Amino acid sequence: MRKRVDKSSDGKYHINGTAFDELIGTRAKVLHGTAYKTSGGLTKHDIRVNKKTGRIVSKKRSDEARKSRRLEKAGYKPKKGKFVLMRKTIRRTRK
Repeated sequence: MRKRVDKSSDGKYHINGTAFDELIGTRAKVLHGTAYKTSGGLTKHDIRVNKKTGRIVSKKRSDEARKSRRLEKAGYKPKKGKFVLMRKTIRRTRK
């Protein structure tokens, strides 16, 4: 069983030698060091900033999505010598 984290006399939460204003906060607060964790339990080392969108995302889910190859599973595969994603098979029936 874990020890419960309580506010110190200075009004901050002290966890592993670091002082936090809030115990639970938004992802931005956790990233900036104001809060210790999110309501979902993500701590600072569990989140990162997405390079493309600039959003704060979960590291674990971000890595999983990168490996998932969604386009290939949907039938798109790169063609040799082209910079375009092409469909693997042609639709045989009209919609």
